[in-house]
Amino acid sequence: AAVAMQGRVNDALHWFLRAAELNPSEPTYHMAVADAWLRKKNPSLAIAALERALACSKGARAERVRRRLEQLRSQGGIGQ
Repeated sequence: AAVAMQGRVNDALHWFLRAAELNPSEPTYHMAVADAWLRKKNPSLAIAALERALACSKGARAERVRRRLEQLRSQGGIGQ
């Protein structure tokens, strides 16, 4: 079951990366990429994706992304 789940995460990551590439100013895709990287236990790439999401976010969404980024960094992620 874990192998099947990992395959789905890999597939999802592929499509989220593609969506972010095609729509770089849409923070939702960068946030989905970050989630997928976290599922793959790669916090440094998740942080990079959240930084991209923050760069194209405004208002309340930007604040949510900022809080999530700070939380991940405080948990020992890289990219501070």
